[in-house]
Amino acid sequence: MILLGLVSYLATSALTTDEGIKAIDYENFATAKRIFSQLITQTPTDGRNYYYLGQAHNALGQFDSARIAYAAGALAEPKSIYNHIGLGRTYLDQKNAKKAKESFDLAQSLTSQKDILQYILMADAYSSGLHPNYQESINLLNKAISYTNKNADVYWQLGLAFEGSGKGGDAVSAYERAAELNPAMAKANTRAGMIWRLARNYNQSLTSFQKALDSDKNFPPAYREMAELYFYTGQFDKAKETYQRYLDLADKDDYTQFRYAQYLFLTKDYNGSLAILDELRTRIDVPIMYRLSAYSNYESGNYAKGLEQIETFFAKADTARVLPSDYEYYAKLLSKTGQDSLAIENYLQAIALDSTKFPFYNDIGGIYFQQKRYHEAAVAYQKKVDASRTDATLQDYFNVGKSAYFSKEFFVADTAFMNMSQLNKQWPISYFWRARVMTNLDNPDSVKGLAAPYYLQVIEKAMVDTNKYKKELMESYKYLGDINALNENYGVAMYYYNKYMLLDPANLEVPKTLESVKALYKNNSVSVTTLLKDENGLYLIPANINNAPVNFVFDPARSGMAVTEQTAGQFFASSANKNILVPDQVKISGRTVKNPAIKIEGNLIAQAVIGPDALNAFNIVFDYNTGSLLLR
Repeated sequence: MILLGLVSYLATSALTTDEGIKAIDYENFATAKRIFSQLITQTPTDGRNYYYLGQAHNALGQFDSARIAYAAGALAEPKSIYNHIGLGRTYLDQKNAKKAKESFDLAQSLTSQKDILQYILMADAYSSGLHPNYQESINLLNKAISYTNKNADVYWQLGLAFEGSGKGGDAVSAYERAAELNPAMAKANTRAGMIWRLARNYNQSLTSFQKALDSDKNFPPAYREMAELYFYTGQFDKAKETYQRYLDLADKDDYTQFRYAQYLFLTKDYNGSLAILDELRTRIDVPIMYRLSAYSNYESGNYAKGLEQIETFFAKADTARVLPSDYEYYAKLLSKTGQDSLAIENYLQAIALDSTKFPFYNDIGGIYFQQKRYHEAAVAYQKKVDASRTDATLQDYFNVGKSAYFSKEFFVADTAFMNMSQLNKQWPISYFWRARVMTNLDNPDSVKGLAAPYYLQVIEKAMVDTNKYKKELMESYKYLGDINALNENYGVAMYYYNKYMLLDPANLEVPKTLESVKALYKNNSVSVTTLLKDENGLYLIPANINNAPVNFVFDPARSGMAVTEQTAGQFFASSANKNILVPDQVKISGRTVKNPAIKIEGNLIAQAVIGPDALNAFNIVFDYNTGSLLLR
């Protein structure tokens, strides 16, 4: 609507040179060309209109047309300095310093030494040409300042010269002085904001852009550069919104449309991005068009089309300009179209170009895992972990562990699952998979129950959500029922089988096993002992070791029984140098186990601890819901 209104205005109103200059400041160069072309028709003797028409041509890269405009202007108004200086710029672009000086000298001969305009125009010629000489521009502008320091255009040009020579601080000072002298000069604050953005001072950058818009709410470059600021700070929705405002005010050209397509991609409007790109490709055949189209088609699920476009991109692009993300999207598109081997090659290419892309090892591992190439999957996932071990997640270790488990590399798997439990001690899944590993490491001909401590921990941790972990609980109860039946802990076996049946009442095999166990264990009664807690909130289990009283502290993570050296000394005078105690008997709640092994350890949560598997040997089960002992 804004552009339509502008066209109507140009067609019906009397145009002025100032309006054309404003269009140049707005960087609406096509509009500026139309204005000055009409002004030349209306007033063919005003040299300024030819000069600014040449400036608009230069901004659009139409250098021959610019020279024609300057030459025509010099003929139309020979005594005006504008077009002689314009012609001098064309000679600078041709590296013809002698002819450029002749044009500049002619311009200076037509005015007084104190005329500030000549220094501004010549400084612009030196700064804005194809072969800039920023120092010469600075020299000319300093001469102008020696006559007056009150001209905003002088400081604007000085800012450009400083910026071009890499003196960002001096450039900002010059732009701020220009805006101070002419508060309506939105372009000065906009350039300052761009410098602050490049310096990563994003707050100051935003402030400068806002100042520009406060002075002219319709200044397109300020919206464009503010959109870039939002883009660089990851605020893609704001970038899209702000760039749309820029498009409403700016001349439409292919570059602005392509940039908008990028913003649409980043804000996940993939179809909007594709609509622009498809239209642009009717006029432009450059690799980056195919790159963004391929990316957008992948995100839209158009994998065959995306693959075709990314392959066109690689065919057209200079290899030096290929990005890691190009290999990434190529790999993704190949994978989606069933070409997994080629996908892996491209993921590896992306990592080779940029080592920070190591997360792609997860994608590689995923492909291998789907192909049931579990060893290769485990290796790939492990590379992901090794690349940034401090940032490795539960999922990373789970990927390694599960792949190694299925490739029967059980020790590798156990290490991965152990790392999971160290990251999150309360998550049942790591203990569940360690239990599965141990069932494979156990001796099938003489089962030792290596998995029991881990399945017991699964039960403890799963109490937070028994529905969520139903599958894990069922497997744990079944295993613990079996292993306790094998060890003749029939009362405990019955407990676990019954817990299993509550979760899977339709099962036909477990009830048969349960009846067999009942027949072997005559005591089917159940009694409950409610436990007290110590000052640390730990459950105390009264017991006797060789008839001497002791309070065990219940430790769900403990395998067996353990005491400190101090506690051991109460029962065995010579125990200080032993690692294992073998008392005649240990008695808990009237149940006795003869000659159990008790470890002597220093770092215990109490002086004597006992785990759930040790209690099972007494046909005693710890009930996590009530904090009590169930005697079977």
